[in-house]
Amino acid sequence: ATSGYPLMIDGACHPTHELIPEVSECEAAAAALSLGQTTATTQSRSDKPLYCWYNEQLQILRFNLGNPDGVGILNSTSLNQQAVCRNYTVSVDPNWYAGAPLANCDDTCAAVGRVCHEVEQQSHHSEVDSNEEMFRTIDALGFSTSDTNCGGGAQCPIAPAFSGTECLRTYIGTRDLSTIDCAAAPVAEVGVEDRRRLCYCTIATHTATASTTPVPTVTASRTPTGTETPTRSVTPTSASTLSPSATF
Repeated sequence: ATSGYPLMIDGACHPTHELIPEVSECEAAAAALSLGQTTATTQSRSDKPLYCWYNEQLQILRFNLGNPDGVGILNSTSLNQQAVCRNYTVSVDPNWYAGAPLANCDDTCAAVGRVCHEVEQQSHHSEVDSNEEMFRTIDALGFSTSDTNCGGGAQCPIAPAFSGTECLRTYIGTRDLSTIDCAAAPVAEVGVEDRRRLCYCTIATHTATASTTPVPTVTASRTPTGTETPTRSVTPTSASTLSPSATF
């Protein structure tokens, strides 16, 4: 919706949106959408969608506090269980970059004048270890995937990663450092040749020296396209010795 408040059937929001947790914004959204009712009635029902939702047939607006799991009555043809959603209010960490298809994170980060460190990828993996966080990050970087449920790949060195039809995240919780490899690259399969890694790229730190070696010129864009071939311009301070065959 152009108002920024989409209505979603079945009481669930699109992965790039979230539920509205305040009554005041619920009513503001209803007004922006020109719904039949703009005053929300508070309820506690375990069989209704969580927070702000709208029944189009009866033209009633509800704010439900009684369903912590957010599970509504699923009916793909009903307009009577519509969640009123909003754009995510939490921004994505700007250090996340989407690699070019089949590129590793060393090259992806080097292409933008940064470096990939396994320890940094590990410390920030909790930002992309759920479906919602993955979809939000992919969307923020200008990409999309038709996958609606990211598979967990706790031991896969290329996770997190995605393609136009796939999504691979890490399992929720602490991730072992040995399962991460900045040098690992996605592998293409028939019909799936656009697999991209999500890379956490940090600014390279340099020790001042008398060297007059010129600083490499970086020409890569924020989100590499399929036509780019990133060139390593900065060498990470610690290179991984792992070279697994990482697949989805």
